[in-house]
Amino acid sequence: MSNDLSIWIAAISILAIYSFLIKENPLYRIAEHLYVGLAAGYSLAVGYSNVRTMAVVPILEGKLWLFLPCLLGVLMFMGLVPRYAWLRRYPVSFLVGVGTGIAMKGIISSRILAQIRATMVPLNSFNDIILIVGVGTTIAYFLLTVGHHSKILRDIGRVGRTFMMVSFGVVFATSIFDNFALLIGTFKTILQCFGFAV
Repeated sequence: MSNDLSIWIAAISILAIYSFLIKENPLYRIAEHLYVGLAAGYSLAVGYSNVRTMAVVPILEGKLWLFLPCLLGVLMFMGLVPRYAWLRRYPVSFLVGVGTGIAMKGIISSRILAQIRATMVPLNSFNDIILIVGVGTTIAYFLLTVGHHSKILRDIGRVGRTFMMVSFGVVFATSIFDNFALLIGTFKTILQCFGFAV
């Protein structure tokens, strides 16, 4: 048996959460409320620490330009006061504008240019040929307005659809395996309570 209190707390919490599989019970509700309360408390503590170290202390040291982002952050809470709710539009519009600019830059470089670069490979191996065929036929599947009456384009599109179905299946299987890895990790924690070395 383990003498580590943290392992026992983790194992009891895991069993309390898994008790929901039988039916909802008070033990599960206690664990659920404990999890939500700890998450809220932790995020509040991290938020307080971030505001103190990244805003209050630098402003007191003379970096007065940081006052503007702090003011925008305070204006976000004006939605709680109906009379001054209109002030919330300024920080929201700033966030939408900055977020759109950053997202557009990231989308062009990571989703468009990086994918084009990854597809431009020399045909040195069978994997490279499968990659080129998969990309080409999948693009052909989405050519909805060009040659949709052509039998050849329809057949190429079917091959592309098959490639998409296989890739969706692989993504789904990967997520299932990730969930099994989490499940195995929880069982490992429970077994450590009883002294099993895993």
